[in-house]
Amino acid sequence: IERVQRNDPTLTWLDLDGKRIGDEKTCELAEALRGNTMLKKLNLYDNIISTEGAVAIANAVKFNTTVTELYLGNNNIGTEGAVALADALETNSILSELSLFSNNIGTEGAVALAEAL
Repeated sequence: IERVQRNDPTLTWLDLDGKRIGDEKTCELAEALRGNTMLKKLNLYDNIISTEGAVAIANAVKFNTTVTELYLGNNNIGTEGAVALADALETNSILSELSLFSNNIGTEGAVALAEAL
């Protein structure tokens, strides 16, 4: 997270797959991501992220202009998290790959995402 905050030019791919960082650390990462201009790929697969963390990441994605790939599979972002990400996609044209499998996003979340694309 510190390297993301520092905007480390050597950090273009952050792989936190399975680190189980949870919502608190995800929110810290999201705050750092807002001003980061180096990171291109972010893998948050299997990190115990719920709606709170997903909403924080979605808010960061609205402002971030460099992340092109975001992997959030195997968390529990729920419908509200999916809707927040859909809202972020309305303003972010840089993100080209978003993985959300196994997240209990429900029909409403799926529809919101589909409409945002």
